[in-house]
This record gives sequence, C-alpha cells and structure tokens, in this order.
Amino acid sequence: MMGQTRSSLWFLCLTVIVSGVVASTAIRIECYNHAVGGFLPRPQPPSMEGNNIKWRVSGPSMAERSYRQSIARDQGFVLSDDFETRSQELQKITLTNEQQQELLTIKRQVKLDADFRAFVSTMGLLQYLLVPLGFFCSVLAIRRKTQLWISLGMPCLFVNFASGGLMLYRGYSQSLGL
Repeated sequence: MMGQTRSSLWFLCLTVIVSGVVASTAIRIECYNHAVGGFLPRPQPPSMEGNNIKWRVSGPSMAERSYRQSIARDQGFVLSDDFETRSQELQKITLTNEQQQELLTIKRQVKLDADFRAFVSTMGLLQYLLVPLGFFCSVLAIRRKTQLWISLGMPCLFVNFASGGLMLYRGYSQSLGL
C-alpha cells in the first residue's frame, strides 16, 4: 500500500463496490428468472416482431377472481354481467382443499412475478448505468500496473463484463417495453 494516495484508494473501493452491486444484481435477477420459469429473455410472437410488448403483472386478487371464474364455468354456473354481483357470486363458490392449494400456488406465482418485474424495473435498469461505470473503473484500475490494482481490477472487469452480457442478453429494458 506504499505510495497509494487516499483518493486512489477511494477509487479502488468504488470499483470493488460498484462491481459487487453489479454482480449481486445480476445473480439476483438470474435467481428470480429461474424461479419464474425462465421468463427472460422474452420471445416476441411472430405477429409482434419489432414491437415491444409491455410486461404486465396482475395482483393476487385478480388471479383469484380469474381462477374462481374458471371453476364456476367448469361447474356450469351462470354468472351475472354486473361486476359487483359477479364478485359476490364468485366468493360464494366453495373450493375443495385441492383447489385451495392450487389457488395458493397461483397467488404465490403471481406475487413472485410481480416481485421479479419490480426488481428488473429498478435494479435491472440501474445496471445500464452501473455496468459501464464498473467496466470503466476496472479498466482504469488495471492500467495502474501495480499488483494490488491488477489483482482487484481483473476480477471486477470480468464481473462487469459477464453482468453486462447477461443484461444485454436478457434485455432488461426491452422486457419492460421501454
């Protein structure tokens, strides 16, 4: 650490911190993506090529309403056209234990989808700023040509390069319809 100024050590710390945030964000997005069944990258239907389709999520109450409507249709119920009356009719339908478990699973999946979208729309978009910053700082650190800077700069460079590749491949901004 001889000959290192305080500002250069701050720069090295910034490089490591930014690279750490970039890596943890990329890992978390990959874990979310795996949990929701590989949602990203979003394929475009042939009829929509070139058009960005917004990534929309519904709430647990909407998922429950939809599930109960499908149960009602399967059981032959005729539901009212009025929203309030239909909501009351749907709540009167009793679900079996198996149907309740299936509904609970659907609600968990809907919440996970919403959490995933929220994370991608915040930290995923922040990656578009942090990855180039981390990449630039890593390159500058390596150019210092001291053992400490190279030994910290090279892993940071790799992390930023890999995270940037995932960011571009998964298309965080495109998946949100931006």
